[in-house]
Amino acid sequence: MSSTSTASACTPDPHRRTHAMAAKENFDYEALHDADSIGEYLKALRKGITRGEIRFASGDDEMILAPSGLLHLSVRARRKGADSTIQIKIMWKEPGSDPAAPDKESLAIS
Repeated sequence: MSSTSTASACTPDPHRRTHAMAAKENFDYEALHDADSIGEYLKALRKGITRGEIRFASGDDEMILAPSGLLHLSVRARRKGADSTIQIKIMWKEPGSDPAAPDKESLAIS
């Protein structure tokens, strides 16, 4: 099953502000996509991380995050029978927070 949705590079909206230290906000999205579509979403995430602003939108839901400084990366891969899972988590503190913990060994993904 494939979805026609693709990720697009998001241009920052000068009229929209990101919320530093705001109350808890959540954006949730889940759907079936083909590998190419997911690759496009990952490219958009990469561009947003590099740019320092990632915009998530689906229907009326929208959230803008502003990654900066040291980012904590967590990658988990699992195979159990016929099911495989990759979990990628990227975390950071808002500017002015304490620095992140020291790095572990480097990661290779190919």
